[in-house]
Amino acid sequence: MLGRDAEGVDRRIDLHGGEGCLGRNEVRHCDNVVAGGEPVVEGADLFSLERTARVRAERNADEARRALDAVRETARGDGNLLVPMRDALRGRATIGEISNTLRDEFGMYDAQRV
Repeated sequence: MLGRDAEGVDRRIDLHGGEGCLGRNEVRHCDNVVAGGEPVVEGADLFSLERTARVRAERNADEARRALDAVRETARGDGNLLVPMRDALRGRATIGEISNTLRDEFGMYDAQRV
């Protein structure tokens, strides 16, 4: 099943003009690869940047901000974060915006400090 899913991802990437370079065991068409098959990104993927810009332009910015504020407030307490995170996604907040909101409250995990 996983093999078919990975092939489908490759086809979708190829349709959008991508290089087909994925973080998986077999990496094709990608020169900048580190151990484990993860691509080295020297700048952001243009397709992702365009898609994120389009989402931000088409969404209701106030609704997204309110949803991110709800994530922040829940993170400050002891409530279940899944509900406000889901609402933020429905409000077209990006994963990056949600992640940054959570980082602002919790900080970054550092295995060296554990």
